[in-house]
Amino acid sequence: MMNEARTRIIAMSAAMLTASCAPPSDDSNDASSAANAQEAAVASTPADQRSEPPADDAAPPKPLPAPEPPAEAYVARGQEPGWLLRIEKGRIDYQGNYGETRIELPAPAPEKTPNGRRYVTDRLTVTIAYERCNDAMSGHGYAHKVTVTADGETYDGCGGERREDWDV
Repeated sequence: MMNEARTRIIAMSAAMLTASCAPPSDDSNDASSAANAQEAAVASTPADQRSEPPADDAAPPKPLPAPEPPAEAYVARGQEPGWLLRIEKGRIDYQGNYGETRIELPAPAPEKTPNGRRYVTDRLTVTIAYERCNDAMSGHGYAHKVTVTADGETYDGCGGERREDWDV
């Protein structure tokens, strides 16, 4: 921005200098020649780049805030029967009984629990406990124990960050 303003000032100064060094025309009014040269310099500057140079005491423009990174999906899973849960972008998507049951709904605000958080809706309650969990079939370690109650049936599983150091 500052470089563009300096470039415009230099271009206008050069145009005015050229106009003042030119031989006088029939109308020998130097002020009008300089004004014409300045108008020509401004006219040759693209409209989207025209602006007044910043005043010396003007504060520099504040930088725009960085956009927030998209929130990563929270994923939990369990076995027997297999189920998968995703919480992201303001939604909870649950697939139970190997995909036969599907519940998709807006995610309510989480409630704090003594060791985690809980999401409660009419059809689905998801309780996330911040404690070590190992998948029942694979033995893979995860950061959280997750309990899902879907349409009155309760299932246990694991979710959150994958912890290879906890694999059994």
